[in-house]
Amino acid sequence: MSTAPQHPTLAGVMTRDVATLRAGDTVDLAGNLMRAARIRHLPVIDGDARVVGLVTHRDLLTATIEHTAEMGAPERARYLRNLPVDRIMRTDVRTVPIDTRLTDAANIIVKNKYGCLPVVDREGRLAGLVTEHDFVLLTIRLLGRDAA
Repeated sequence: MSTAPQHPTLAGVMTRDVATLRAGDTVDLAGNLMRAARIRHLPVIDGDARVVGLVTHRDLLTATIEHTAEMGAPERARYLRNLPVDRIMRTDVRTVPIDTRLTDAANIIVKNKYGCLPVVDREGRLAGLVTEHDFVLLTIRLLGRDAA
């Protein structure tokens, strides 16, 4: 008896330990988290760990330019310490289930020019994040080469 071929899913590639934000967290906190962890995407979750938004490095740059262009450095810093991320986050976030095939997730990322996809469990709670970087690392692993 033969079985259907297994298709690799996101479960083995995604990052599970994901830094997150809440809607009331500040833009300043988001920037600090991104710098400290050297990341470019922060899912925004509600009290049930469901994704309600996404803040990207580009969103932070755009918000800083649009909201503080005419401000001096001290005023800009004060403003960003008080600006909640729900004012700048993307709310039309595409999520995918944890059992999504790698090829399907890669196609979604490429077709839509996304930098990441939040991955959710069966209850719709954030389970991880898969990024373009994760796919590059997978490619390196599959080719049998060490990442630099």
